[in-house]
Amino acid sequence: MPPAEVKVDLKDVEYSKLPNIIVELWNIFMTVFRQSKLFCSFLPLLCILEGIDQALDYQQGMIMGDLIGSVSRRDTPAFSTLMAWIAGISLLDAVVSTFKGFLTGYATVMFRQILTRKLHKKYFRQHNFYKVNCRKPISNPDQRIGSDVEVLGDYLCWMISTILTTPFTITYYVFQVGLGLGWIYPFIIVGYFFLVVLFSKILRKPIVPRVCKVKKMEGRFRQQHLDVVENAERIAFVHGGDEAEYAYTEMTFKKLLRASKIVQFLYIPVYFVMRLDNRMVYVVTYIICGTHIFAMKNDLSESEISSEWTKIVFVVSNLGWICHKYVYIISFLIYIEAMIRRVSELMAGMDDTSSIINEQGTHDEEPHYSVRNLTIVGPNGRTLIDRLNLEIGVRKNILVAGPSNIGKTSLLRVLRKLWSPTEGQVCFIGQSSSVMYVAQQVFFGDACSTLRKTIIYPLSRHSADDEPVIKQILKILRLCHVLKSVDGDLDKELEGALTVLSSGERQRLALARVLFHRPRIVFLDEATNALDKELVEIFFEECRISGVTTVTVSHNRESLYQFHNHVLEISRDGTWRFEPTVNYLNKRSV
Repeated sequence: MPPAEVKVDLKDVEYSKLPNIIVELWNIFMTVFRQSKLFCSFLPLLCILEGIDQALDYQQGMIMGDLIGSVSRRDTPAFSTLMAWIAGISLLDAVVSTFKGFLTGYATVMFRQILTRKLHKKYFRQHNFYKVNCRKPISNPDQRIGSDVEVLGDYLCWMISTILTTPFTITYYVFQVGLGLGWIYPFIIVGYFFLVVLFSKILRKPIVPRVCKVKKMEGRFRQQHLDVVENAERIAFVHGGDEAEYAYTEMTFKKLLRASKIVQFLYIPVYFVMRLDNRMVYVVTYIICGTHIFAMKNDLSESEISSEWTKIVFVVSNLGWICHKYVYIISFLIYIEAMIRRVSELMAGMDDTSSIINEQGTHDEEPHYSVRNLTIVGPNGRTLIDRLNLEIGVRKNILVAGPSNIGKTSLLRVLRKLWSPTEGQVCFIGQSSSVMYVAQQVFFGDACSTLRKTIIYPLSRHSADDEPVIKQILKILRLCHVLKSVDGDLDKELEGALTVLSSGERQRLALARVLFHRPRIVFLDEATNALDKELVEIFFEECRISGVTTVTVSHNRESLYQFHNHVLEISRDGTWRFEPTVNYLNKRSV
């Protein structure tokens, strides 16, 4: 039996010809085969079991013909013997089918395990997760990894043994039908079913773009509800916001319903052909068998005719059923093609690339960035920074200033290897672990399930000596109330406590990470904007005492000059100037 019917997101899927699908499918299987010899051994076992299953089915069909003949002759001993054979074959077939079902299910789990882990390794390497979500977006990478791989494994592991063994089974039955009835009949049967496949494909062709459109609208409808969930408070503050969102949600749903109804009308001829095909299998079979019996077997007794009729019907109907099973499998190709494309596209989009920044040095060396003739161009083609030359090192506290949306954060993206520079280069000496980045919007995921894990993130291990340090940091940053909310237990599950914190409290937790890890250099991207002046002074003083060099990006520069000894000011035309803070302030005052 095939896997359960599933809904697959067909957005932006290009439907290619079969050879291209086979190539991409081959690449996916090779990725899995290289990772597991055990999975490789499952494939021939499944093919062997499928072959045994077909052989047992054939033998049972032949015995059924003899059984009907024995009943017609009222031959009790022959009937008893044949029933014993049928019972034995049925028992053996149950054992084979059980093992085949188990191997198929286990192979599905292994397929998902191997391919998902392979994708995970790529996804979380070289910031590929950032690349496919932000730089060169690929739609729904989470669904591709979490759902498409699972469903693709279900279909492929169910289909693979059938696909590989059916050509041999068809050849065998064609040979049997050809010898028994004449060689024209098997070609009529095979030709008929492949004609049905071709006709079904023609009928489906105009439906494909409509289905893609429906799936796209379904995604937009779900996103609309997700937007309401994530922005419920913001919408509630707007007078009339609920009516506006209701109207837009209903409009989105109306468009989805209209497109879905059109698809159902277009499916009418497809449903008709599929249903007619299910019935015509028997019609074609009985016409062929009846013609053969009437023409060639007039000299047989009634019991022999009954036995011969049963055997011929079984062989011809089995040939038709196997061809029909191929039609059935092809009916799933639209789903398999979509998933193969989506998984292949994700794998191709995460190819290992060369490092943007040359990283070298040992653990003993102080971290140092050397920026040479760096030019950064934004996604809209505007030059954000033009030929920047800059040295960033320990004890060189730099304030990166300038208006909003001029490229300050883009500079950090290049330094963090998230973007490639348009021109120039950035050389980094030292170890990445000695550098830390803090964004304005801080991420607290499931990995931050306790207060301790929140502070030591991204580390996973901790020691008993960490507890007094963490509690002291929380006290310094006035987060004792957060500690009290977990009864002073750093390892107590937060259970959503972080979601109710204010933006200032979340920023303080992020800065607590800085004071805990004590990196040699920390880049702060608007990371103190939600803090009051006193807390800002406390944080930068702790950084000075701990030997943490700060490179701060902020448009709120006035309160931060005193904590930095250099200023990098970026203008809207991409020009810049870099000088000591004292000189910069003196020029401004003139």
